Amino acid sequence: MKKAFIFGPFIGELYWEMYRFAPYAISLKKRFPDHKLIVFTRSRNFDLYGQYANIFIPLKIDSKYQEKKFTIDKFRVREYKWLCKYIKRKYNNTYDIVDHCAPQIEGFMYKVKWQYPRRYMNYSYKPRCGNSDIVNMLYGYLNNVVITNDENVKLENYNVVILNDFFEEVSQYCSKNTSQLGCLIEFLKKCKFVISNFDHTLAKIGTLCGVDVITVKEKMTDDAINLMNPLKIKVIKCNEIVEGVKIYEDSI
Repeated sequence: MKKAFIFGPFIGELYWEMYRFAPYAISLKKRFPDHKLIVFTRSRNFDLYGQYANIFIPLKIDSKYQEKKFTIDKFRVREYKWLCKYIKRKYNNTYDIVDHCAPQIEGFMYKVKWQYPRRYMNYSYKPRCGNSDIVNMLYGYLNNVVITNDENVKLENYNVVILNDFFEEVSQYCSKNTSQLGCLIEFLKKCKFVISNFDHTLAKIGTLCGVDVITVKEKMTDDAINLMNPLKIKVIKCNEIVEGVKIYEDSI
């Protein structure tokens, strides 16, 4: 019987899944490439595991409650435990389940950041192949690309892509084997830098994907940002975007 890891259900925030859960799955798959990786999460997040995963199970869950760290506000623990039992039973007779990783959410556990060993996190995301095809088709001709969530950003010598416009464009081509998130991860690989503050998910995802971040009038402290920056990517704080771009260009 073939060995397998099960990851999920994951019901919490995207950023917590991307930073503190999926990288552990990637690490295990790299260490044990012959083991199957079974992932149980929302289909929009499949590309956090991408080409490392062998089986995807879409988690369909009511979205009326707010995602909160490793859980959802007011989500009953009893229902969560049922989901855990369901996914394990589904594959227990097909594979030798070496480990079943599902975050603990009871009591205060939903906010314990490192339920999985920090030293084994691997942030080498590889979205499914179709995502890079979409990005190359839409943006392959562009050089000196940057991405931002600020619609007012304009820069000389750079092709500025606005995040909302990006999502709107790629969504026209996404299918069941691609996702907006997968396209974003692939697009970030092309970017020179990200322009965003750390109260927005874009800056956080940028650092996890290894892209320098320029942040303007950032309110978050250096210590807080360092906790979100496991790869120690360059974060440039400035008062004006042109100032941050100059610091970036002087450093390369």
